[in-house]
Amino acid sequence: MVGALVPFQLPILLKGTSDDDVPCPGYLFEEIAKISHESPGSSQCLLEYLLSRLHSSSGHGKLKVLKILLYLCSHGSSFFLLILKRNSAFIQEAAAFAGPPDPLHGNSLYQKV
Repeated sequence: MVGALVPFQLPILLKGTSDDDVPCPGYLFEEIAKISHESPGSSQCLLEYLLSRLHSSSGHGKLKVLKILLYLCSHGSSFFLLILKRNSAFIQEAAAFAGPPDPLHGNSLYQKV
């Protein structure tokens, strides 16, 4: 299917946007940027995946997606940037993310998001 993510790309995205507190490895940013350059369909599927992960209830997942989106703003394809601009409301919604304070870290995760 044209425009769909290739099966080997999914593990890259899953690892890069996982819900744990392990930072996304730097090489994954480059791999994800390459996906955006493959085709307009790949860019669309990539954005849809990232926006779906942005709706995750995990603050760690949201923060990773936002960092990936920030990286893609300077390294992603021009088509990806165009469709990202059309969906900027999803990013603004993520900025309002909040929840109960963590016993150890307090509100620091919410502030980072």
